[in-house]
Amino acid sequence: MKVSIITPVFNGASTIERTIRSVISQKDVLIEYIIVDGLSTDGTDDIIRKYRKYVTKYIREKDTGLYDAMNKGISMASGDLVGIINSDDWYEPGCIKKVVEFYSVNNCDIIYGDFNVIDGEKVRIQKAHELKKMCTEMVTPHPTMFVKRSVYNKMGGYNLRYKMAADYDFALNCYMSNESFGYINDVLSNFSLGGLSTLNVDLSEKETHEIMKKRIDDKILRECFEKLLDLRIVVHGAGFWGTWLVEKLTELYTNNIIWVDQNYDKKKETVINGIGVMPVNECEFDRQVIVAVYEGETIENQYRNNGKRTITISALLNEYMNCIFDAKRFFRSD
Repeated sequence: MKVSIITPVFNGASTIERTIRSVISQKDVLIEYIIVDGLSTDGTDDIIRKYRKYVTKYIREKDTGLYDAMNKGISMASGDLVGIINSDDWYEPGCIKKVVEFYSVNNCDIIYGDFNVIDGEKVRIQKAHELKKMCTEMVTPHPTMFVKRSVYNKMGGYNLRYKMAADYDFALNCYMSNESFGYINDVLSNFSLGGLSTLNVDLSEKETHEIMKKRIDDKILRECFEKLLDLRIVVHGAGFWGTWLVEKLTELYTNNIIWVDQNYDKKKETVINGIGVMPVNECEFDRQVIVAVYEGETIENQYRNNGKRTITISALLNEYMNCIFDAKRFFRSD
């Protein structure tokens, strides 16, 4: 089988040689290597031409951004699987052979694994998160993700509406569309901090929230809320998650909600479907508390220590993902 590897690049002269060498040094695999350069002006083209005999297809033309370059590469790919490695990241030795061997056994639609996070001289291993967390975050790290070309053809590539989180939109859409996923319990690639995604955290988070709201199915969400039907509820948090949760709870079945936030002075004008924000110290707490703060385990523990029934928004959304999770669509290496 053949694997197509795509490297999109714009002004990556300081790092792309390492990326290229990590691809062309892979052993015992048939690789189609595609580089898409958005008209770099820093000498990137000279470096690519130095390795031109190893690069199957090379285009150098203006694009509208990272995902546009990725889509151009995907449109030229002819491999069974397609991997994308950006110009400041690089593959581990033997990575693609591991992917091919895993695919030959499991034939899944999307394969992913762990990666090293490189922060200057510091290196740490980042384990891929559980697939059920796909609802709230990217759990298939892009530098480790290999996708069947047929899946890209079916799903239509990356949505250019998003500048930072189109890969999350694609992965979540695949999950909701019943594509199969395979996890390799090993480090496949190296990810450098300081690239586009780490320099635009706020935009990435904003787009991730927008995508999550778009993709969540209200019918399945209502089923997850059913156990709360007979309870009076306190929603703690008036940021993105709290606002979204109050909106959904009131739309789907109940107005029996008290909404609180520790930063009441900043949030007191916020009203959703007739529900306004109250100070934490003024509400009744003989209720089920939902901590609508992402990774709000510390606040949850404070409530629990005071004898309150509590669940976090993360746990609630994990239940949602469990409702749609099909174990027969998930494979993993030992």
